Amino acid sequence: MAPDPEQERLSRLRDGQLAARDPRVKQRRLQQDYSRKSKAYAGQRLSLGSMWKEIPHIYRSGFVGLVVGLLIVWQLPQVWVSFLAIYVAVGAAIGILLVSLLVGRSLDIRDNIRDLSK
Repeated sequence: MAPDPEQERLSRLRDGQLAARDPRVKQRRLQQDYSRKSKAYAGQRLSLGSMWKEIPHIYRSGFVGLVVGLLIVWQLPQVWVSFLAIYVAVGAAIGILLVSLLVGRSLDIRDNIRDLSK
């Protein structure tokens, strides 16, 4: 007796749905992505630029925001002679740092979504 084609179709559909919900699929995909990247980098030489690109965006943009904020704290009191200059400079530095951290986090989220959608 031959199996019913409708039963086979439903069985394949059920198997596909179970496989889509399997958490090991995502873990296997991440491991494959890691091994692919490590094989790609295995023969390359290290440089400061390549190391800088491997740092997550949140830390890179935070560092840049911190440097810009410190420059503002250093320069604004010299340009604007007032007792409020240092307070405004520190406030601007904190604001720039927070915005740069937010931008870095959003870029990291974008990269994570791009990696998971492959």
